[in-house]
Order: sequence, then C-alpha cells, then structure tokens
Amino acid sequence: MIVSENDKVEKIIFQTAGFDARFPNTNQTKHCFQNYIDYYKCIKSKGENYRPCKQFYQAFHSLCPNDWIARWDEQQERGAFPMNFGYDHPYIYTGKITIEKIHPEIILEILVAADELRLEEIFTFIQDYLVYRKTQWLRQNFEQVYQIANTNPSFNRLQEFCMVYIREHPEELLKLKAFLSFDEYLVADILKNDIINIPEIEIWGILLDWGVSNTPSIKSSDSSDWSDEDFFELQKTLQNCLPLIRYRHVTSNDFITKIKPLEKLFPFGLFRRITGFQNKLMVETYFGLPPTRDGFTSRLITLEQMLRISGWIHPFSQGNKIQLLLRASRDGFSASDFHRLCDEKGPTITVVKLRKNGRLIGGYNPLSWDSWSGTHHASKSFIFYLDKSDVARSPLFGDQPDYPGSIQCGWHHGPAFGSGPDLILTGGNATIFSHKTHALYYKEGPILNRAKHKSGEYGIEDYEVFSVGFR
Repeated sequence: MIVSENDKVEKIIFQTAGFDARFPNTNQTKHCFQNYIDYYKCIKSKGENYRPCKQFYQAFHSLCPNDWIARWDEQQERGAFPMNFGYDHPYIYTGKITIEKIHPEIILEILVAADELRLEEIFTFIQDYLVYRKTQWLRQNFEQVYQIANTNPSFNRLQEFCMVYIREHPEELLKLKAFLSFDEYLVADILKNDIINIPEIEIWGILLDWGVSNTPSIKSSDSSDWSDEDFFELQKTLQNCLPLIRYRHVTSNDFITKIKPLEKLFPFGLFRRITGFQNKLMVETYFGLPPTRDGFTSRLITLEQMLRISGWIHPFSQGNKIQLLLRASRDGFSASDFHRLCDEKGPTITVVKLRKNGRLIGGYNPLSWDSWSGTHHASKSFIFYLDKSDVARSPLFGDQPDYPGSIQCGWHHGPAFGSGPDLILTGGNATIFSHKTHALYYKEGPILNRAKHKSGEYGIEDYEVFSVGFR
C-alpha cells in the first residue's frame, strides 16, 4: 500500500484489561461485573471526564460480552439494575450476599444476573429464599415469575413452584384480573389441569375474554360486531387453547347458546368432533379431545390438601387423575370390602380420620394392592399426616434398604405400610396401629409419634382410598 506524505494513518491499538489483584483467578466474570459497577460509581462521584474512570470503562468493555452490557444499561434505564452504585457490593469480594432487605423484584433481577455471570453458588440460595420466604409475593406476581422461571433450565426451584401452584390453584389464576394479560403458554398450562372446580362454560367464557383482549383487531366484546377477519384473527390467538376446553362438561343448552354461535372460531375438524359429541354420535376421547375433568369428592380432605399430597408423588405432573375407590363409612370397613374395591387398581392414596381427635393420617402405595402377594419393597411409597391447621406435612418416604417391605398385601387386613408394619388398617373393628417398637421402614419413625400421638391402637371414624394416575 502506498501512502502519500499528506495522508495520516491512525494507529489502532488492541488492549485487554490489565491485571486486577482483586480478581487473581483466570475466570474473569466477576472482574467484568465489578469494573462495570466501578465505572458508574466513578462517574457518579467524579463525573464522566474524570480520567481514572476511563480505565474501568475500557476494562469492562474488554471483558464483558456486548449483550451483557446492553442488558445492564437497559436495566439501569428502568431502575431495575440489581446493584446499588453507592456502595461496594460485598459479594464480589467476600462471596456473601444479604438479600433480606431487597425487594423481591430486584432479587429476581439478581437471579438473572447470577445466571449470566455464572455465579452458581448463589443460584439455589436465591431460589429457595424466594420460594420459602417470599411465597405470597411470588403468587401475587405469578405471571412475571412464570416467565422468568421458564427462561432457563437452571431455575428449577422456581419452575417447580410454578407447576405446583398451577396444579393446586388453577381457579385462583383463572379469576385474576391479570389473567387477561397472561402469556399463551401459561394459559395453556392452566387449562391442562384435570381438576378445576369451575363450571366448564365459565372457563370457556374466561378463555374467550382472554382471546379478545389479546387480539388487537377486535375493538368490541360483542361478537355480533365482529367481521370475518376478526374471527380469523381470534382463531389464531386461541388456536392452541381451544382444544383444551372439556366440551363434554358443557350442557347442550349452553353449547347451543354460547358456543355454537361462535362456530367461525373453530377449525372445521375440531368443531365437527365437538358437535358430534354433543349429538351423542362420537366418543370424545376417541377423537383427540382432552379427557373429562374430574370433580373431586371427599368427606375427609380438601382438594388443595389432596393436590399437595399428589404433588409429593409427581411434582411436575399436571395430568393427575384422582378417583375415589372406597369410602369405608359407605362401602364397609372390612378387609374384604377393601380388597373388593381397591385390588389391582394401580397406585393409591389412603386417607384415614381418627375417631378420638379427628386427626388425618395416611399413606401412598405406588404399586397395586392385592390379597395374597405379601411384602413388597417400594422406595417411592410414603406415609403422612395433616397438622392441626390441616396442612399436609412433608411425607416420611420409605427408603430403608435394610428393612424391605414398605407395602404389605394380605387378605386379613386392609392397607398396610412398612415392615413393622408402621401403619395398618385391620378388618371390621376399624382400628389403626402405629408400632413404636416395630416401625422399621419409614426413616423418621412411627407416623403417629411424629404427629405427637402415642403408639398403639386407634379407632377410625372413616377412611378413603383414591386411585392416582398421571397422564
């Protein structure tokens, strides 16, 4: 290349950030973040023209990916940056973080920043703090939490919280004013529940309102004002949620007056299947529509308590199907009554109400009951009780390998858990035993001891057995 005397050649120098004794290790993630903070602290104190501030600027631009810088700048603009430029953040130097006085929304921002900065050591701590200490805030801001939880597989604690809340409180979520702004994926997750104690036609109305609110071209809630283009756009908004309504729960009158007039919303094949069922010409489950929602009936526990218990079995399932097999006060207390109604039914939950004080206890069998096979080892089995406030407490899982026999099957007794057995229901005399000296299988000891009862024989007011399936 020929350069004339009048041409000026600008010399370009490439430099990386110099050594910083605060960050001697090769992993410079914290080095990047601290220099970003130091730069803004410096210009806040001394002004942008203060020369030493430029050293921090050059350092973080050398170390930090551009998308990190862009996100932090954006967080600053809306006042959501998770650090205060007025003080040195102790975590950078000490590895310790105090978040008790920080607003939960900022804590979520810190969690996202911790993910970006690969600060794995505080990942679990922050999630556990939010789940166990800020539960009410998480519920009140559920959509925001749900969206953040699903941005990264590492947010597993928050994801589990969201799935459990969706499973246990779908009615609350459907009735929130904020439901109209929910993301489509969240709406679909709620509608996938097999247990929602709201009439299906009301669920349809809520979904329709959500669709209208999220279809910009529709200016009126009155469907008589909608053009064909409006129907087409609304169908696109609802396309993934329409198949999740359980149309078999809609009465013929409600179907004719509230759904059929909106036929244009449905793809032809879907509406044909629905009308076929309404005309009794088809069986719903044979044609790709979701199964019936199960109403939950129990005289002993609430739906929320049962969902909490079933959540111990399969924390991330939304397809749980709970069906009452036996109610002793209705079907009989004898061993033969139990085996007649509960044998070979797959996994079951047994709930027992004690006569003396009304305390509820029970157990989960992941296998099938029968009247002949004897002892079985089932590590996923557990026994449980409900405390005085009727909260289902953490279960006692059956994981004692030295004492195989978490489940006992025999013709002369009903449900039996543990090799002691720890918990057993006997025939027509309706008694329950908790053997203090023989409770060998469930690691924390006899369930009635844990519930602050003495071991021994207790009369039963009633007990129920439920089959539990996960689709």
